[in-house]
Amino acid sequence: NFSGAECEIALTVNHMIDGYAATRKRVMGCVEKLAAGDFDAPLEQIEGQKNLINDTVERLRGNLRSLLGEIGRMSEEHQKGDIDVMIPADHFAGSLRIMAQGVNDMVAGHVAVKKKAMACVDEFSKGNFRCAAGALRRQEGLYQRNHRAAARQLQIVHRPNASHVRRT
Repeated sequence: NFSGAECEIALTVNHMIDGYAATRKRVMGCVEKLAAGDFDAPLEQIEGQKNLINDTVERLRGNLRSLLGEIGRMSEEHQKGDIDVMIPADHFAGSLRIMAQGVNDMVAGHVAVKKKAMACVDEFSKGNFRCAAGALRRQEGLYQRNHRAAARQLQIVHRPNASHVRRT
C-alpha cells in the first residue's frame, strides 16, 4: 500500500522482523531441547551482533554438561569406594551451585548413615553387641532394625563365650 521510499522502508522493516522471528524460532527450538535434557541440541551459528545468542546458549549448555559431568564423576568414584568425593559446588553459580550443594548434602547424609552402621559392625567384631547405631532419622529405621536384629543374633551365637563379651 506504499509507494516509493515508503514502500522500500516498509519492505526493509518487514525483512528485519522476519529475520528476528526466524532467529527467535531457531533459538527457542534449541532451548526447548535443552530444557528437555538434550544437551547436544544444535544451534546453528547466528551471524552479526546476534552471535551473542550463540555464546549465551553455549555457556548454558556448558554449565549443564559440567554439572552433569561432576555428578557422573562423583557417582563413579563412589562406586569405586571413594565415598568422600563431592561435587565442587563452588565451581558453579546461582541455582547450579544450589543444585550441586543439594546433591552433596544428600549424598553426605547417606554416607553418614553408612559410616554409623559400619562403626557398629566394627564394634560387633570386637564383641561389643550393645553398640548404638546413633539416633537415625525415621527414614533410616531399616538400619536401626537391622542393627538390633544383628546384635541379638550375634549375642546368641557368642553367648557360649560370654566372658569375651565387652559390656558398655
